[in-house]
Amino acid sequence: MSRLVVLWTRPHHLSATEADAWVRGQLDRLRAVEGLQHARLSPLRTASLNDPREWDWMLELHPAEGTSAIACTDSQVWREWLGDLRLLGMRPTVLLADTPSVVEGQDPA
Repeated sequence: MSRLVVLWTRPHHLSATEADAWVRGQLDRLRAVEGLQHARLSPLRTASLNDPREWDWMLELHPAEGTSAIACTDSQVWREWLGDLRLLGMRPTVLLADTPSVVEGQDPA
């Protein structure tokens, strides 16, 4: 099933603590997004010195059964939330992630 993925940066005028509190406080607003089953918020970190981090946060929105992920973006709550991220200079990027393919690791022999 497809899901929406939103990536954004912390605004420079807020401390990391302030930005964290604001982001987590906004999650309640997203409960009103029509057709949303659940969402997952993840803070992002750099994986290695060779892989610089461009984003500070990732939000995955999983639509309810029978609801298109794109339909969630029609919600007024969604549009206002995304607009707030833009106004705060958080540079949100919204992606549609289709059904994933699974790659299994090798069993240790």
